Amino acid sequence: AIEPHPNIFRYIKNNVELNMATVNLYPFAIGKDPGMVKISNKHADDMNTVLKSQDSKGKDTELTTLDKLFERNQVWILKIDVEGMEKEVLLGARAVLSNTRNVIIEVDKENYEQFGVKTDEVLSILASAGFNLVGVHTSKNGAIDISFPLKLEGRRGENILATRMGQA
Repeated sequence: AIEPHPNIFRYIKNNVELNMATVNLYPFAIGKDPGMVKISNKHADDMNTVLKSQDSKGKDTELTTLDKLFERNQVWILKIDVEGMEKEVLLGARAVLSNTRNVIIEVDKENYEQFGVKTDEVLSILASAGFNLVGVHTSKNGAIDISFPLKLEGRRGENILATRMGQA
């Protein structure tokens, strides 16, 4: 589990210890290139994000790439939900993506717009890495609907499954 916000990281660490779970925890932000970033410190802890201006008030956080952390690992499933920074995470994960079977990623046009990113840019990275893109939607009656080929519903916070399932 990777969590850049110090408060949330402590919550996760405490939960892992409380439940005696075996989880590797990493206190980093993930992006395209290593360095330092500032992340917001909103009261709604699940909505913190990388700040565009490093002059902004926020928490200084080390930034690394998925390739630096996991380059040689086989990954069965990679879950990415980083409040608009999905493109940057994918650009720093070229080697990891080549060793990954499935990616679940949140597509959120509003979150992407704050960083000048289009949904198609994120989906293109996954497609060019050889993934089939599948929409995963919850219907009105609570059932899970799958769309392949991918058909976005236009909802905020849609989940996409990028998979190599069915490939040799």
